[in-house]
Amino acid sequence: MVERLLAKEKVASSTLVTRSVGSQHKLSLAVVPIANHMNEILKFHCDFGGGITVTITFDVALYRRSHNQNLAQKINWSDQPTEEIFPLYRDWMHTVNTEIAKAIDKNYMYIFNRRRIDQETWVYFPDGSRERVAPSF
Repeated sequence: MVERLLAKEKVASSTLVTRSVGSQHKLSLAVVPIANHMNEILKFHCDFGGGITVTITFDVALYRRSHNQNLAQKINWSDQPTEEIFPLYRDWMHTVNTEIAKAIDKNYMYIFNRRRIDQETWVYFPDGSRERVAPSF
């Protein structure tokens, strides 16, 4: 389970939040605004240890230009993620998706394990809360 927030510091024009998970993993959430709040690019990075990292980019301006239709995150893994990191990934993604919902100021839905029967569907709200919902098949 993710422990309480350990450090929050300003790094250049971005906010870096670091959380410690056990003794082996350090999760970092970097939110890097490129322009003003309406036209920013959100960038998130996490190091799961063992050489597995992921960077997620969300273009708020593209979302707004697409009339709130383009919610695609760009996801770049350094290596193939393993089943063992899924709980850590899910915990980290709750933070990422909460930040996206706040940035777009709308409810934001995300599905974990899209192609599997054990998928989880979550809705993230601009106020920072989230709710697991039944998948709609």
